[in-house]
Amino acid sequence: MQFLNPLFLLGGLALIAPILVHLVRRETSRRVLFSSLMFVRRSTKASLRKQRLRHPLLLLLRMAALLLLVLAIARPLLTDPDAVGLSGSGGRSLILLLDDSFSMRFGDRFQRAQSQARTILEDMGPGDRVRTVLFSDTTRLLNRPEANPREVSKLIDPLEPGFSGTEYGPALRLADQILAGTPEGSPEIHWISDFQESGWQPGSPTVAIDERVELRTYPVAQAPGPNVSIGRVTIKPEDRSSARVTIAAEIRSQHLRQAPDPVLVLEINGQPARSRTVHLKANDTRLVRFQSVAVPRGESHARLHLQFDDALPEDNFAYSSLSPTPRMKTLLLGTDRRDHYYLNRALTASPDSSLEVEVADPGRTALSGLSSYAAVILNNYGPVPAETASALIRFVQSGGGLLLFPGSRTHAESLRELEEILPATLLKRYRAAGRGRDQRIGLLQKRHPIFDHFEEVHLSYFMATAYTDFYLSEPLADSQVLATLQDGSPLLLEREFGKGRVLLFTSSLDRNWNQLPLKSIFLPFCQEMVKYAARFQPSPQAYRVGDRVALQSLNPQWAKALATLSTSGRSFAHTWTVVAPSGREIPLDDPVRENRSSLTLTEPGFYRFRVQETEHLLAANLDPRESDLRAPDPERLLAQLPRVSHREGAAPRQTTSLDRRHALENRQHLWWYLVLTACLVLLVESLLANRYSYNVTE
Repeated sequence: MQFLNPLFLLGGLALIAPILVHLVRRETSRRVLFSSLMFVRRSTKASLRKQRLRHPLLLLLRMAALLLLVLAIARPLLTDPDAVGLSGSGGRSLILLLDDSFSMRFGDRFQRAQSQARTILEDMGPGDRVRTVLFSDTTRLLNRPEANPREVSKLIDPLEPGFSGTEYGPALRLADQILAGTPEGSPEIHWISDFQESGWQPGSPTVAIDERVELRTYPVAQAPGPNVSIGRVTIKPEDRSSARVTIAAEIRSQHLRQAPDPVLVLEINGQPARSRTVHLKANDTRLVRFQSVAVPRGESHARLHLQFDDALPEDNFAYSSLSPTPRMKTLLLGTDRRDHYYLNRALTASPDSSLEVEVADPGRTALSGLSSYAAVILNNYGPVPAETASALIRFVQSGGGLLLFPGSRTHAESLRELEEILPATLLKRYRAAGRGRDQRIGLLQKRHPIFDHFEEVHLSYFMATAYTDFYLSEPLADSQVLATLQDGSPLLLEREFGKGRVLLFTSSLDRNWNQLPLKSIFLPFCQEMVKYAARFQPSPQAYRVGDRVALQSLNPQWAKALATLSTSGRSFAHTWTVVAPSGREIPLDDPVRENRSSLTLTEPGFYRFRVQETEHLLAANLDPRESDLRAPDPERLLAQLPRVSHREGAAPRQTTSLDRRHALENRQHLWWYLVLTACLVLLVESLLANRYSYNVTE
């Protein structure tokens, strides 16, 4: 225990006062009237009575009250770490940022990070409070603010690094937010990491740290040793009719000294299929191709293994699914097939396109079986018969996607039967009469899923395209305008109807009304519109560790069961099981009722999804950026962090030990309890004193 005002302890000398009072105090003599003293003899014998302490209990109570008041004025404070932890008091407010990303698995980096964290905890003073934040590409708070350093150290000891990527921004923002709520004490951030250069993700929001915060860095990366890794892997089919693919893998090396060239082994369904020796230099990147690889029928998977002994063996593997990508069936309807030239080429030009387009004449096609299609396109369509319109309305209502592109054969009255689902009402055709009357895009929703894949330079191609002909339209209240022309006329609109979606492009997709088919953006633009209208979500050949995967995309049987159970409200009778690459089982009992619609991938390898008798594999790979072990000077990272003042008029200053004791004492308020106890003691003393006085007077 310490005292904020120790000089006031001299007031304890006042304890002598009650003792003196008890020693010199005499009872008052009683005066008795007597008639005459003439017969009383004078005596010189001393009759003074011996002095002694009387009523010791009163003496002790009075001394205790004075002692309590003196201690209260001296302002005591507890300094024992356990007592401080229980009281929730503290001087400094510390945030311990501990990196547990995949790169911390290299050598003994994470062990040294744990040792550094324990050293920081041991150096904490009385009343200091600490919050530990584990971070990779996500953040997690490890302890409560009232936990003492010993408890936090026990939580850090069993930790192990994960397989996720590194991102510094979210961790620093969380630390700054926590410290913003601690006005007392000295805020500090202790940042323990290997400080990978790839930790600053491009395009991430700017991180600003309060200027009051003291930021300290503890790099744990020593000189990087040799490391080889598998980077990006691509799998492309040779053609649509063949069951053979070309597998290309990017092989990287860092600080590779004289060593045997590693061998890259390709395994199909667990069996070795091909191998290739890779000739690498010290810091090199090579592209290795396995051409004309036969893919077995049914569900197949591939594993690439780079045979090399280094301190980070997990990035020597890459996993991928070889199952054919599900193709989305699309029905393209129009009167003349020549009108579909540009659109059809855009949807089917790529050999690995996920769209399977069927061109049909509406007069010769039965529209009763539209449920097998994901999207229907009406391109330069004439008048829509009532029977066709009814089939299309039912198709959209049940979850299908409908796209409408007008042309020379389309009139305002042509789509009257589809007014129930159209996002706008067509008014009349606009024709540019002469040069300078054409229109360009004035407003575009760049963050919409259709346009979100395009870079700024590509979006400029949209803005520069001239439209000489288009239909003026009046949008409905529940529709959304995605693009408008310079005069405010809608160009692209969407509307949700039932479970489906309708898109309307008010100009044509040929060279007669605009020059869009001649632009490089035409092919991806058409494909993105169809995919968006049909809500198409293709399963990639491999996911990244940290991705969240929708359960309904894991197994075809799951998707059907989830769709049925979500509408019926019934329970699923069987166990849905996920087996992680490490062999750990993740049970998913009745995911509909538990509202578990997705699963986060935390390990590299193959996840196995089982339901009833079916099993589906899903590949998860490490982030290739984690294998780049280059670590710049932490001071360079600190120079990129802007400092701001989160409080008006706040100025950074050095916090002294006296300031910390003030903050500690202000949080404990022990003096208040001492004063209250002194008042209770004085109350008891008054009651006893009155009782003794009453007995004497009797």
